[in-house]
Amino acid sequence: MKKYFIIFLAVAVMAAFAITTDLSAAGAKMIWKGDYQVVGVASDNVHDYDDDLADEVNHYTQRFRLMSIAATQYVKGIVGIEIGWDEWGKSYTDHGSNESPQGEINSQGGGDTGVADDNKPVNIELRFAYIDFAIPGTPVSVSVGKQAIWTHGFFIFSGALVPPALKITAKLSEEMKFVAWTVKHDEGKALSSNLRGIGDHDRDTYCAEFSMTTKAFNLGLYGVYHRDRKQFDSMTYYYLYAATYAATGDSDAAHAAADAAAVQTFDDDIYWIGLWGGAMAGIAKIDLDFIYAMGSRDYESGTGTDYDYAAYLVKLAVSTKISGISLMLSTLYTSGDDDSTDDEQNNFPWIQATTLYPSTGHGFPGPNLYQWGNGIAGEDFTWTGMWGQGHSEGIWLTNLTVVAPLIEKTKLVFKYWLMRVVEDPAQDYKDKMIGHEFDLELHYALSENLTVSGEVDYLLAGDYLASDDDGADSAWKAAWRVMYKF
Repeated sequence: MKKYFIIFLAVAVMAAFAITTDLSAAGAKMIWKGDYQVVGVASDNVHDYDDDLADEVNHYTQRFRLMSIAATQYVKGIVGIEIGWDEWGKSYTDHGSNESPQGEINSQGGGDTGVADDNKPVNIELRFAYIDFAIPGTPVSVSVGKQAIWTHGFFIFSGALVPPALKITAKLSEEMKFVAWTVKHDEGKALSSNLRGIGDHDRDTYCAEFSMTTKAFNLGLYGVYHRDRKQFDSMTYYYLYAATYAATGDSDAAHAAADAAAVQTFDDDIYWIGLWGGAMAGIAKIDLDFIYAMGSRDYESGTGTDYDYAAYLVKLAVSTKISGISLMLSTLYTSGDDDSTDDEQNNFPWIQATTLYPSTGHGFPGPNLYQWGNGIAGEDFTWTGMWGQGHSEGIWLTNLTVVAPLIEKTKLVFKYWLMRVVEDPAQDYKDKMIGHEFDLELHYALSENLTVSGEVDYLLAGDYLASDDDGADSAWKAAWRVMYKF
């Protein structure tokens, strides 16, 4: 709890200030809300795209979330907890995909909470704990504590971000808003309790955003700065390459080599400038996002070569609604790096999130199989696709989404994805097809609060996902869910 002491102290001071302005309130209004879900999943080839290797999955999971909000005229206090996923028959090491052949588990093991074993106390997590208060007589509100933090379009973070953060929001008018926030991700090495702040994996992010929304159009501009002072040490190296040590038969020699090669300290300073805008064109709405990334990586020790970041991302979406049916066609393109030996990296960089929640990730809420997705079994993330190739490729994703009401209380969601790689440093994957993915969901509301759903996902895998000359085999997933929201 020591690492949260400063944040909790800041919360207490700000809360004391806010409460003094709210003495006239009769008392806090209590609001409780949450959801309970039970999900069943069956899948094959989602991790390896190979019929000859076994990665079939067949399990059930459950999750309970509860949020409490205490609200007065100027102040809100929010606490949210989660219990689960409580996984019946599912390995807490993500179906074994994060295990080495010898069974060692790396730091990414686990399900929704990052739990690496079936330990009930640590399977209960605090998701939210923050205070949000308005400063009387001003258009400014402040929130501080463990809260959800995003940039527009969810483009810059690799996963959900729910850290202790400080956020200031100023409502300049009914149409204009300014938001600024800062996050301290890490302080000290991942495998150490040291908090020295001298290059041991220290990460901070700062963001400022201006937006304007009217009935005719919306637009926005934001800037993000990410500071990372990182060190790879020999213990981290051991966990990442435990199978290599076991294969050598000489652990002392392997450790000596790791000690010499693994300590690499570097400084990352990355900047993103993002623009977005949207407007109606007849019955269709057109939305455009553009982000340019720049910055540098400077190695302080080790064998790494300094380089500069220079990359971009663009997304175009056209949506409309006809006779109650919603249609959206969108395409996203990111630059890629064509030469890993030069001093410039052209792949679009993003900030590695510290949580394992399913995410929109690289700008899309899906696809469900190739990326984490947003289907009814989204927590079954795969760590595949561009994750498995070192984050260096440029990627081009095109999506068609159809949402159609059927009979009363029933909704059908269909998504088609066309996915390909556009650039690759080694040229092995350049212009290769990732595949075609088809996602189908059916939702039926038994009551206002209770919904049952079914999902079928199928990925016709392309050459990019092939591990040998035989090509890639298709992957599939089927799931059902019962969800109660209150």
